[in-house]
Amino acid sequence: MAELTIDELARAVGMTARNVRSHQTRGLLPGPTMRGRTGYYDDEHVERLELIKELQDEGLPLRLVERLLTTRGETAGRILALRRTVLAGLEQTENHSTTVAELTERFGSFDEESFQIATSIGAIIPHADGTLGLPNPALLDTAAEVMSYGIPLAPTLRIAQHVHTACHDAAQVFVDLVRDEVWLPFDEAGRPEEDWPRISSTIERIRPLASQVFVQMLPAAIASEIERVFGEELREQAQAS
Repeated sequence: MAELTIDELARAVGMTARNVRSHQTRGLLPGPTMRGRTGYYDDEHVERLELIKELQDEGLPLRLVERLLTTRGETAGRILALRRTVLAGLEQTENHSTTVAELTERFGSFDEESFQIATSIGAIIPHADGTLGLPNPALLDTAAEVMSYGIPLAPTLRIAQHVHTACHDAAQVFVDLVRDEVWLPFDEAGRPEEDWPRISSTIERIRPLASQVFVQMLPAAIASEIERVFGEELREQAQAS
């Protein structure tokens, strides 16, 4: 267990000693262990200050951080830790980049409509220097493959936009279900300690379970639509002949 002076603690968490004292005055941080006239802080103080920073990074003003930590500090930490686990691997990275000129060369054209749609679904992220970040290059790779079958870019991206909206709608329904049927009963029961592993496991599994639902249902749905459209075409041709 670390033994840190206030200056060492502040450096360890990227704060000033003044910030540390302020949090301590507010009751957000336990006092140090005193030896003579010097106070020493340990790993728990580091963890608490890092939690405060994370909550503030989530957009919570300090007064709400204070309220949350003084009532349910441990729960706040658990929820943040769970959130990090659930979102692991989903952070958008922009290791790839491009320009409008490069996209135009690749797709033959990249008009304003295509640009707006690609931006709205997160396929490209415009930067001030004129470059475009590509958080998920596979999206444009798929669009290029669809175009190789003779389908123009704008209709292809409009389909992606519909899918993007449908995915968000389905995700909202799925998460709301877990919130209403799992989290709220747990919350109303006072968040019993013995149920935390079950709750954490359930929330952590939301993403892969939802993905499995899409993977299992989408092929059948596509087959059904192919049958509906092209089956009708075949019937019309048979009647005409």
